Amino acid sequence: MNRDKIYIEKIGDAGKNTVWLVDGEYIRKNINENFVGYDEHYHLSFIPLNEFWIDKTTNPEEWDFFINRLTVEKREIEKGKSKEDATRIAKNFEKKERSKYIHIKEKTDGKETKKEIIEKIHIKIISKGEDKLKIWLVDGKVVRNYLFNDYSEGGHDLVYSFIPKGEVWIENTLSPEEIKFVTLHEIHERYLMSHGKDYKHAHMGATIIEDRYRGQSLDIDKRTEEEIEKN
Repeated sequence: MNRDKIYIEKIGDAGKNTVWLVDGEYIRKNINENFVGYDEHYHLSFIPLNEFWIDKTTNPEEWDFFINRLTVEKREIEKGKSKEDATRIAKNFEKKERSKYIHIKEKTDGKETKKEIIEKIHIKIISKGEDKLKIWLVDGKVVRNYLFNDYSEGGHDLVYSFIPKGEVWIENTLSPEEIKFVTLHEIHERYLMSHGKDYKHAHMGATIIEDRYRGQSLDIDKRTEEEIEKN
């Protein structure tokens, strides 16, 4: 691994674990596309054992949530829990912490309607097809706080029931280049699912397309426009 291209800066310690801000875009292109947002060694073995990695494109206001979740997850695995059980325990812990944040920091009563939550999430439409498919730039932190704490980078209505019909969501903290790759992935996956593919095979197909455009100098804007019109 090229450490100089991966590591941005040390942002803290969590017990025996060093927390690093890293270049997620470089990691996905050159090491493993499954690094999304944040992770640790027991999920992605190329991450050193006592390190937590957080993508530089994430929102700093969420770093404590990520660090605490990784701490719980790693602790449970080292106590003998399976990865699945450790992930479930850590996910539930994060969900509770985010709920506290909403009540304490945002002074809400937890009774927002779905419409009100969606309005908080939507930032701006970045593309729209003739048949009304809308690509929205969204506030990922609000999605994770209110709807689904495992949401990361992108999604669409055929995978997530909380996303309104005909919408694809792309997280606003991504770099402009990364937004292009994630958008292409999501709309191609949505197209395949709308034509009968199950999620597993649609995701695989979208990943193949994404990898092709990450690895070659191809016209991603043209391909994205074509995919939008197909949807």
